[in-house]
Amino acid sequence: KTKILHIANKDDNKLFNIAFHTPAKNDTGVFHIIEHSVLSGSRKYKSQDPFIDLYSSSVNTFMNAMTTMDITMYPFATRNEKDFYNLLDMYLDAVFFPVMYERKNIFYREGWHYEINSREEELKYTGVVYNEMKGLLSDRVAKLSYQAFKTHYINHSYSFNSGGEPASIPNLTYEDFLSTHKEHYHPSNSLIFLYGDIDIENVLKCIDEEYLSKFEEKVINL
Repeated sequence: KTKILHIANKDDNKLFNIAFHTPAKNDTGVFHIIEHSVLSGSRKYKSQDPFIDLYSSSVNTFMNAMTTMDITMYPFATRNEKDFYNLLDMYLDAVFFPVMYERKNIFYREGWHYEINSREEELKYTGVVYNEMKGLLSDRVAKLSYQAFKTHYINHSYSFNSGGEPASIPNLTYEDFLSTHKEHYHPSNSLIFLYGDIDIENVLKCIDEEYLSKFEEKVINL
C-alpha cells in the first residue's frame, strides 16, 4: 500500500512529493538515469520535456527531482491551486506511465550512447547522466567522498555510486533500465508527502482515481 503523510496547516505554499525506495545495487546510475528519463514524456504529456514546458508556464515556488543513495524523489511547491493540480498530474503521470517504454532513444539520450562525428575521431561514450557524472567526479572532493563511502560501507548499497560511475554507466542495458523502473516505481514502494492548505479529500481522490487504483498491491522485497 502507498504510504501518505499530510501535514495540514494554513500555509498557502502547497507542497507535494512522491518518493521511491531505490537502494543502488551497482555503479551504473540506473536510478539517476530513470529520474531523468521519466520526466522526458509520459502517457498524457507527450512532449520531449514536459517538465521544462510546465516549469516555464507554472507559477511554482519549487520544482525538481533528485536521486540520493537510497531514495528517488519528485517534489514541487506552489501557492496556486490550479497550478498544484496541473503539477500533481504531470508528476504522477511521469513516474507511473513514462513513454520511455516506447521511446528507446530516451534511454540513450539520458543515459549513454556511442558518439563519433568523423572518421578521424575515436568512438566515445556520451549521454546526459554520463556527462553530468563525468563532470562531477572530475572534482577531487566529490571523488574522495564517493570513495570514502565505498570503503566504509562494504557490501551495502551505500558503497555504490547512485549517480553512476562513468566507467560503469555503459554497462547498463535498456532491458535492465526498464525492469528496474517496473520493480521500484510502484505505489507499494512509494511515500507521498503533502503539506499546506489543500483540500486533502479532493487531492487523495485525484491521486487514487487517476493513478493508485491502476495498480495491484504487491510485496516489495528490496
